[in-house]
Amino acid sequence: SLKKATENEVHWTRIEAWAGVGIPDVNGAASFGEFWLENKVEERKIMQPVSLWRPNQIAWQARRSAFLPNVFNLVSRPRSDTVEIFSCVKLLDLVVKGQATPDLVLSAPVKWTDLIDFLKSEMNKIHGSRR
Repeated sequence: SLKKATENEVHWTRIEAWAGVGIPDVNGAASFGEFWLENKVEERKIMQPVSLWRPNQIAWQARRSAFLPNVFNLVSRPRSDTVEIFSCVKLLDLVVKGQATPDLVLSAPVKWTDLIDFLKSEMNKIHGSRR
């Protein structure tokens, strides 16, 4: 539903698992920048980050974020009808401490344009700080 709702603003590329260990599921390119999305589904009431992300996914995001923090984690929470978005910078807190405050929470029915607005804002921060 994300791809269909935003295909006029973002060119999406699904990355297959064989492309590289730890690389996120989806790459997006838009006029405001390029970014990566790792998609997760958490069925439990309390999030279990250690079981959601594999060590190579955590390592890839940690390494990438040292150069360009343009990786985001979308965690679908069917029990609460929400999607939580965590930047790669928060992933280590999420995995090590077991919790982190999401950068954005979208409630059902999800307005994917809110995610795009968030990503635009984040990309502006990233590129603005690198000039």
